[in-house]
Amino acid sequence: FSSPYPAGDFVLATVTFTATGVTDSTPLSFVTTSPRTSDVTFRGASVLAAREHATVKVLQSTIVGRAQPPGRPAPPHARWQIPVTVTLQNLSGGEATSTASTLDASGYFTLTNVVPGSYRIGVRGQNTLRTTLTTTLGIEANQVDFGLLRGGDSNGDNAVTLIDFSILATTFAKCTDSSGYDVRADFNGDACVTILDFSLLSTNFGQSGDSASALHVEQTAPPTAHMSIAVKGRPRAIGDTFSAELIIEPGGAPVDGAAAYLNFDPAMVQVVKITSGGTLPQTLQQAFEPTTGHIEVVAGDLTAGHPGRFVLARVEFVTLATGRTSLTFGREAPRQSDVTAGGASILASTTDATIPLSQSVTSIYLPFITKR
Repeated sequence: FSSPYPAGDFVLATVTFTATGVTDSTPLSFVTTSPRTSDVTFRGASVLAAREHATVKVLQSTIVGRAQPPGRPAPPHARWQIPVTVTLQNLSGGEATSTASTLDASGYFTLTNVVPGSYRIGVRGQNTLRTTLTTTLGIEANQVDFGLLRGGDSNGDNAVTLIDFSILATTFAKCTDSSGYDVRADFNGDACVTILDFSLLSTNFGQSGDSASALHVEQTAPPTAHMSIAVKGRPRAIGDTFSAELIIEPGGAPVDGAAAYLNFDPAMVQVVKITSGGTLPQTLQQAFEPTTGHIEVVAGDLTAGHPGRFVLARVEFVTLATGRTSLTFGREAPRQSDVTAGGASILASTTDATIPLSQSVTSIYLPFITKR
């Protein structure tokens, strides 16, 4: 409204935009129709000679993510190829969006057509807790490592609770070809629900998605544990009883689960009873089958690990015949004896037992006479 009026180049206004989609070209143009005519004036007349429009190119970001499914063999491996849900939340505002993807044999997934910016990104497997990171995505490829996904969430509520333990207990020791198998409790993807799955659940029990320790790298240490059978007492006669202790020697690792599947000859001995050793308080299996000669003792701990030597259980037998018989560990899934810590097997070796069974002996006293 007053002089001096600007005579040189100047900025009329600065307009800040937010990119909401990826495009090679979107127009930013001056309106030229009345009453919204873009113009420049001086002393009542237009002095505008030309209008120069613009185009805007919105470039995309690509997320190359990596996540480690729990309890898998070293990659590349087919068991790494699991479906995941990726959630993106732009920190500048807007609703979170979820996208389904699948890890490849080495744990990688790719998302394209993502607008550059700062995001909160979460990754979750079908029965794992969600792991969330905050990162800024630049143009083109962005590498994001989500570390080890934490297993144990059977019911998909993003927390590992007693309900998840109940689901696992219901389907424990079952495989895909077994009635009652529930894939939701197969946390390591080996098509069976075993003590390894319990160990994964135990490791993350009480945690929820995005809680502390969400991002960590899986550590692989050499197995250290040993499992053996200690037969108590001398060789037994028919009708006598004797006991065998199932001994776990962790080798310093914090044991959270143990499974002892024993085989015995039902024509030679029979089981009278099984007594828990008490160190691992959650009993998953404790039974015997007198016809097949099978013993099943599986227990774990949801609260702590046990690094010292302990007795898993005591089995009392009665002798049915004479000779020699053996107690041997089962080593094939689903009756696979194992010792676990932190979601992984730490069993290095097992020692079976051989038991001599003798007949009853009647002692006869014959005096020794010396003739002089």
